[in-house]
Amino acid sequence: MRLYSLALLAALLLFGCTASQRDSVPKASTASDCEAAIEVIATSNDRDEVFAAYRVVFDGGRTAVDAWQEHLDDLRTIDGTLCTRSLNGGTFTIAQQSLWAIQDMIEETRIPLTCKSYYVLSESNVNDWLGKRQGLRLVDLKIEAASRSLQLAETDFELTGSPDAGQAIQFYRDILTSLRSQQ
Repeated sequence: MRLYSLALLAALLLFGCTASQRDSVPKASTASDCEAAIEVIATSNDRDEVFAAYRVVFDGGRTAVDAWQEHLDDLRTIDGTLCTRSLNGGTFTIAQQSLWAIQDMIEETRIPLTCKSYYVLSESNVNDWLGKRQGLRLVDLKIEAASRSLQLAETDFELTGSPDAGQAIQFYRDILTSLRSQQ
């Protein structure tokens, strides 16, 4: 295990190299690569090491989603400045970071604030939602989530006529067009 940790650390250090060198490094795709990277995130206080681990695990695709899912009940705490979504520091659990990571990988998170009320995945449903979609590729999970978000926005627009819902409808239609071209 110690040899594996040293190999992972060497791989993480490579992410500090030039773009052309980094592009030649294979992306994490195995469960053990993703798990080792999550362990670095959970245990290290070195910002560069932690963010290099994030890059490794976010390159893991569906395998990384499954690895993050295994940590949805992980109550170890991490410094909020080392989380992907913390704004004010503090401490957060690996469980919280796992949910955020899964959301970031499946749901479009770079969206207008008005669209965020149509997120599909939450702390209360993420395990069940993923469990019902075992074997689907990451792009298929993204399509299912965006389709459901679109339905939520359309229902809201029908009920309220909200301009925010109208904006979300167009946003999710565009997302789905892009995702379907990747299938």
